[in-house]
Amino acid sequence: MGFKSRRPAFTLIELLIVIAIIALLIGILLPALGEARRHAKMTICSTGERTMGAAISTFASENKDALCAYTWTQGTPLPSDYKLVMKPSGPVYMADDFEGAAFQFTYIMQRKLNMSPPELYAAPANWVPHILYSHIPLVESMGGQLPHPSVVCPEDSWLVTMQKYYRNFDQAPVTLPAPSSDVDSRWRFPFRSSYSMHTSHYGVDRYEKRTDQSGRAKDVAPIYTENGGVQMTGGVKPSTVPIATIGRRRYVDVRFPSSKTVLSDTFGRHFGRTYTHHADPVSRQPLLFYDGSVRVFATGDTNPGWDPRNRRSLITMTARFSYFDVLDESEPRIARGTKQGNNYGYQAAAAWFRQTRGGLRGWDVPRGGVRAAIKSDGKMAAQAENEFDNSGDPL
Repeated sequence: MGFKSRRPAFTLIELLIVIAIIALLIGILLPALGEARRHAKMTICSTGERTMGAAISTFASENKDALCAYTWTQGTPLPSDYKLVMKPSGPVYMADDFEGAAFQFTYIMQRKLNMSPPELYAAPANWVPHILYSHIPLVESMGGQLPHPSVVCPEDSWLVTMQKYYRNFDQAPVTLPAPSSDVDSRWRFPFRSSYSMHTSHYGVDRYEKRTDQSGRAKDVAPIYTENGGVQMTGGVKPSTVPIATIGRRRYVDVRFPSSKTVLSDTFGRHFGRTYTHHADPVSRQPLLFYDGSVRVFATGDTNPGWDPRNRRSLITMTARFSYFDVLDESEPRIARGTKQGNNYGYQAAAAWFRQTRGGLRGWDVPRGGVRAAIKSDGKMAAQAENEFDNSGDPL
């Protein structure tokens, strides 16, 4: 009686062993692939910041060393080709520097993208574009493209999506904050940047006297950001800001180009599974410096900044700017986020590189003095740290 040949085959145990090995390899490789993907996105993010740095340098070389900023200030007349809902009988002049910036932003949109009709794409009222739209004056130095992909971090999925829907923002498959007024001005959202230029880039470094159009001297103070908006200290309201206070800085004002940051993301997006707020000492992100370099720093390894609301804190070097940053629906949930009333956000102990002591005369890295201590209530311990050069420059 002959024997039938049997095909070789896996036993059940062998099959289970193979499956276990494959699962083990997947478990080992997936984190590595995820890390490689995050590293690739951080490289893209850093390249975008370098592109912005190169555009800032180009802008300065073409505009008498000026740091890029909105140039329509108090008293600037609207150009004749600006599209208004109702045509005025005479010329229209900017009431203050912030209104000028809002109208200039809209004018750039009208010219580059033919955004019309004007009743839908009007300049938002009581709006300051310097925080999330400070890159718009750079549009020509960056090739003229709007929206521009280089101004968005690839991990900023909300804004990446919004850029694809810039002509029909309300159809974007993302959560949109509610309109802030009767006129829906959310059309501007797709033109945001993930990165904010720091207030010293376009505002004064210290308290000083400026003369308004009526010839009266006004006490102008440094600008700071809080709850998503621009504030001026000393009770100075945007409507009373003297002419040419905003956007008159030059490269020559920067004392330490390789140590002073230009811009930063609101969030650390590239390290860990959860985003961190930029003012969290453990947050890490690429930072653009005035020498054009982009380097990664943990926030806690930079100078903690100062309290611009306190005139004497610039001299004593101890008062910190402690604040609560409110995050809206367009912004991600973060590690160590907290609730304050009905608002969700981050309780910051200091403003760090976004409020460098001395502004453009200061530096963010390396740190001066000892590492700042965070107290149990979330506030920064009062201690002196060397953050700016005031040699030959009396305060």
